[in-house]
Amino acid sequence: MTDYEAFCFRAESFRGPLLQLINRNLVAAVRRRFDAEDVLQETLSQCPPNVAELLQLPDARFHGWLRTVVRRRLCDLQRWHLDSKRRDPRREVSEGSDKDTGNLLATLYAEQPGADELLEAAEKAERLKRGMKTLSEDDQRLLDLRYLEELPPQEVAARLGLSMETCRKRDYRARLMLIILLLRLQA
Repeated sequence: MTDYEAFCFRAESFRGPLLQLINRNLVAAVRRRFDAEDVLQETLSQCPPNVAELLQLPDARFHGWLRTVVRRRLCDLQRWHLDSKRRDPRREVSEGSDKDTGNLLATLYAEQPGADELLEAAEKAERLKRGMKTLSEDDQRLLDLRYLEELPPQEVAARLGLSMETCRKRDYRARLMLIILLLRLQA
């Protein structure tokens, strides 16, 4: 099996979570042109030059790398289609659809985040990073698995070797500590 085939086989095992990520983040205006399957297939077809290194990564890091690549592809795709000077997909209406026609004005003036919102989001992300660094490694790992990798609680408990009850309590405690830290950092 070549490195490329091994990469494709391993990436295929994360297909479900990656498709969920794409479906959650794909803007409706672009969704009319592209299916989540198309985005994923196009992303995975661009084999990275460092395949051998990626195959050495543990599953969690490999999945994290895949999520990052998919998110970047989504951003590029949406930027290309929404910010282009050509036909604007936000103004597209499917033929004969009263629902789409009725929402035409709302579609035409779709809210785009302004500079203030983008700056505020960047500041929140930075505070979150600083807050996460102050948590214990075990708590960071639990929150990463549960909320960044979006694994179900049963999977998180299994990966960490914890009972469901212990995992649930640690999750609650870690989130509470993070909220307290974020409030302190905000003040």
